Amino acid sequence: MNTHAASRTFRAALIRGWTPFSTGMAIILCAIYLALFGFRALVQFDVTVESGYSSFFKIYWASGDDGFTASKMREVYIKPGKTTYSVFLTNLALVERLRIDPLEYPGKVSIRKLDITQAGYAVIDLLVPTLRQRLKPVSQSNPVASSGGAMVLETLGEDGQYEIAIDPERHSIFPFIHTVNLLLIIAAVYALRRVAAYLVEDNRLVPAMLAAVLVMVAVMASVTHDSVHPDEKVHLSAVDYYSEHLLPPRIDDPALADSFSGYGYTRLANLEIYYQLAGYFSALLKPLRVDNLLGARMFGIVMLLVLVILCLRYPPFRDFTVPMLVSAQAWYLFSYTNSDGFALFYTIITSYQVAYRDSALNRFLQEAHPDRLWPKALVFGVGAGLLLLLKPNFYFYILFLGLYLLWRVTSGDFPDQKQLWTRLVMIGVVGLCVYGARTALDYAVNGPDPGQLRAEMIELHSDPLYKPSTPVHNKHIYLDLRERGFTLDRIIVKERWLGKTFLSAFGSFGFTQYFPSSAYYEQVRNIGLLLVGLLLGGVLIFGTPRTSALFIIVLVCSTLLVVTLLWRSWTVSFQAQGRYLAPILPMAGILYYHIQDTVNRKVFLSLIFALFLMGVYAFVFVGLHGIPKIDYYS
Repeated sequence: MNTHAASRTFRAALIRGWTPFSTGMAIILCAIYLALFGFRALVQFDVTVESGYSSFFKIYWASGDDGFTASKMREVYIKPGKTTYSVFLTNLALVERLRIDPLEYPGKVSIRKLDITQAGYAVIDLLVPTLRQRLKPVSQSNPVASSGGAMVLETLGEDGQYEIAIDPERHSIFPFIHTVNLLLIIAAVYALRRVAAYLVEDNRLVPAMLAAVLVMVAVMASVTHDSVHPDEKVHLSAVDYYSEHLLPPRIDDPALADSFSGYGYTRLANLEIYYQLAGYFSALLKPLRVDNLLGARMFGIVMLLVLVILCLRYPPFRDFTVPMLVSAQAWYLFSYTNSDGFALFYTIITSYQVAYRDSALNRFLQEAHPDRLWPKALVFGVGAGLLLLLKPNFYFYILFLGLYLLWRVTSGDFPDQKQLWTRLVMIGVVGLCVYGARTALDYAVNGPDPGQLRAEMIELHSDPLYKPSTPVHNKHIYLDLRERGFTLDRIIVKERWLGKTFLSAFGSFGFTQYFPSSAYYEQVRNIGLLLVGLLLGGVLIFGTPRTSALFIIVLVCSTLLVVTLLWRSWTVSFQAQGRYLAPILPMAGILYYHIQDTVNRKVFLSLIFALFLMGVYAFVFVGLHGIPKIDYYS
């Protein structure tokens, strides 16, 4: 091929590569890059909290005659034991004054570094003597002091404030590095378009992402301690018990003392099936001399492996796993011993069976003369019974399934309704028998009033701060808040229940003490809103009244779950934990299965992939990096 022919071939390929979608993605990504890095200042600071209490470190900005407002503010959660932080502000071109609120209570912080950088501007170092002298106390604060080379800020109340006027020194209009990065983004979009075309077809991207999750979870499960994950030690005690016993124990057995948490609860006292299954699985690994901790965690790894295999084997199954890819918190549930991960795993599989038109369950419900009618009814009935033995927050998923079934019936999916209800009754009877047998076993082991026995064990084993008999004002500050006089408005606004739940739903690790920066959550929120807007637009604009009704069902069940969790945080124990929202994920999987034709698949998967990459960052560079590891060489 001569030079001119090669040139024409290259130009033709280049032109074919730029479809409206790829052009739009290049523009969007370039705009996002500029919004994140081109026109925003980065504040990096090294601060030590001398008082020993955590707080929010807030930075406000203003220009001209504008005042300082919450809309022009960034905050960072600072705490003892950690000194290095960073946060993005706005464009320095819009800043003439800064206000720093270092603490939310009377106390001191020592600052050894506070730099504001933005490409195209000189670095603003507030510890330089000329700038430090201009930082003035304006409210509930003492003048700036120095100690050992550090700048000391002392607040005298809940709203201590310091203010400084700045004059950013501009170096260039648009730095060369931004031009290079924009060109690299455009080139990457072109290169990825070819790959994306293959991955979007049949949702091939989904098993690839899920396989990456499997690897990350396996690493997390292999290297982290058992004392750094939420209540894992008591979960592990229950699993260990069932690795050596077939039947549940009497919960007042003194040998079970180590299985009780500080709240006085033991997982051996509830009816959740997870602990038996994980225990029996762990028992199978004992001949291989697998450590108890790793053996229990491997159950979660195997569950993820099953999801990957099902995605590879059955392409329609991929639709139902898509929602769990948007949050690292969902993956985290599979990396340590707990019952949430199993409940999520089981309900995803249930969603496929219930919703996919050609699943084994739907064939059983619709075929006039299925082979082995009663054996199949027995299998599906046992499966339905296991739903009743999941974590209680997943009962909202069961409520959703009931409404979803009525939605399908009223939509005409089951012409022979007599046959449908007959077989559903068969499944329901078997399911209730499974649940009844487990409940009867509990009565047989723990006596005619197991509830009373559990209450006695809670009183006996709980720490003083959590004992039911402890006067309410002597209990832990986050117990019985309504009885203490807290209003629901205070729980939502001042205690930030919704905000904290959102943070812990998208990447908080350990006992929620390892979490990304506020910039991470901002981008998760922005991408998430685009995703919700895309789905909502698809339902309202391109959908039908039928899909709109399904959307409302998902919304109602999800809202009821959130309201119940909020009520429990107000009346029982303040728990702003995003993992309790996991039942929404399998509901969303069924919704996506039915409305996927109303949304642009390329845009949808691009947003899912963006959230997935954010989750990878949080899981690896925050969770896996921060959580203490096992020292195998000690």
